[in-house]
Amino acid sequence: MNATSEVEILRSIVRGERDLEALTTLGARLNVTADGLQLDEPADAPVYEPSIRDVALGLICHWAVGTTLQAWARVLLATGMIDLSCVEDHVDGDALLGALWDAAEGSDIDEHQLGIARRLAATS
Repeated sequence: MNATSEVEILRSIVRGERDLEALTTLGARLNVTADGLQLDEPADAPVYEPSIRDVALGLICHWAVGTTLQAWARVLLATGMIDLSCVEDHVDGDALLGALWDAAEGSDIDEHQLGIARRLAATS
């Protein structure tokens, strides 16, 4: 698989367009349980730095589904294949990262965080 294809897979996972199981096509092994997750990544795993919009899109998508939000957030925070530094550096990054941590812990995302995610997702 070429680097462009690998990045596209990671981008689509971040945006909520593909299931987390798509990580297995990149050589990762994923086991999600109610208590947490186990994620084993190959040493030569690709790294993707999503835009804050990509992360916001994924958050909104998985929030709308409801049942996939916690696992998705856990993977985004745990994997070395997704570099969230662009989110950390953004003016609204703290709110979006807070929403990711809340979701990963199984807590509700508050309306303020959700509003920020919606606004970021609507930007081009």
